[in-house]
Amino acid sequence: GSSVGSILRLTGNSNTAYGEIEGDNVGNLIFNADPGNAGNSSTMRFRVDGTERLRITSGGNVLIGTTTGDTSRNSTSTRFPVFQVSSSWSSGRGSYSFTTTDDYPVIFFNSNASYANGSGAGTLVWSVKDGSGDYCNTAQISSSIDGTPGNDDSPGNLKFFTTPNSSASPSERLRITSDGQIFAGSTTSSSIDGGFTNLQLWKDSATEGGSLTLVNNQASTATGTCSISVFQNYRNAGEI
Repeated sequence: GSSVGSILRLTGNSNTAYGEIEGDNVGNLIFNADPGNAGNSSTMRFRVDGTERLRITSGGNVLIGTTTGDTSRNSTSTRFPVFQVSSSWSSGRGSYSFTTTDDYPVIFFNSNASYANGSGAGTLVWSVKDGSGDYCNTAQISSSIDGTPGNDDSPGNLKFFTTPNSSASPSERLRITSDGQIFAGSTTSSSIDGGFTNLQLWKDSATEGGSLTLVNNQASTATGTCSISVFQNYRNAGEI
């Protein structure tokens, strides 16, 4: 590390637990909360107008707008968010913005999971708090490796989940594969006459049939119809 410069030590009634503001010999400004770990679960807190606005816990969690970290349930695993922002909707602060001044913003989900087929790349989860205080997932969007990866080669899919009634675990409803296939109600392609399926709508039920509904919502006197067209080499090969 760098050489120690000036240190301002701040203590309470006990000299064993204290905080420090340090300026080292290379220009760094360092804030130390309980550097000797005498107080165990110490925190660093920032207050504005007498109200705490930001807290850094001893475990490295960053809390903005709250003093207590929540747990967010992801399927059967409990996650402890390292960065948490909390605000009331009624205050008008229940939204967050990412802005760039010269181009479009980008949000990265970077995974260090094993680089193999099926490994997760990231998940976006929506949750609500139930009567017992647990966060239950209502929906999620996930991505994982979809094929055999290699250097500069990362085939991936995108999966959409919703949670059914009487459940706390989302079920996959739609998948876009690495080769552009779209599966709704199924996770794998069902080959028909050996053909390649671009779009597959699947219903697995002994009492309900699968259906596709096309609706023209114009007045009953309108002459427009709904149709499904089939093209072969850009020529109309049939129509339903």
